[in-house]
Parts: sequence; structure tokens; C-alpha cells
Amino acid sequence: MFNRLPDSAQKSEMGVSIASQLNFKQLAQNTAGMAALQDQVLKSPDNYQANFDLALCLFAQHEVEQGVERLFFIQENNPDFKEGAAKEMIGLICNMLANTNPKESGVYRRRLANLN
Repeated sequence: MFNRLPDSAQKSEMGVSIASQLNFKQLAQNTAGMAALQDQVLKSPDNYQANFDLALCLFAQHEVEQGVERLFFIQENNPDFKEGAAKEMIGLICNMLANTNPKESGVYRRRLANLN
């Protein structure tokens, strides 16, 4: 249904936000699922793939802070995971939050900058 909206609506601030949320939902569907990933992370906290996938599931459920924490865990402990995927995803989240929650976006950007 979203794709049926006029381009102006899809490219609006709200449209971009909806598109991002739909993208996270789609990405989360390609994971083992929230419960299985939480179990994997509990059993093996250094399972970076499970942490990354869990972050996607958390974003899909609007749990941005928890998802970003998973990404920061990866970035702090294995910055080269998937060629810097955690750093890239944190940047995307910051961009997504820039209009709706600039304060939170700024906090994450500064935290990321301090890791370098």
C-alpha cells in the first residue's frame, strides 16, 4: 500500500520514516526471530551476528535504544564485523532520528565519534 502513495508522500518526512520502518520489518523477517536471537545472545554474548540480527528485530519493534545498544556493543568489540556494518547501521539510525528526535540522534553521533 505504501508503494501506491504519490512520490511526494513517500519522500516526505513521514514517508521516509514509514519506509525505514517497513525496511526494518522486512530485514527482521529474514532473521531467526526475536526469541531465538535473545536466547543465542544470552548463551553466547559475543555472537556478533546474533546481536546484529537482534538489533534489526528491535528496530522493527520500535525499540530503538535497545537496538542501538546492540550495535554499539558490536562496534566497541568487533568494529570490523561485516566490514563495519554496525557503524553504518548506527549512522542510518542517526539519520532516521535526525528529524524526529535530534537530541537522541546527536547523542548517538557523539558516542560513535568518540569510539574512533
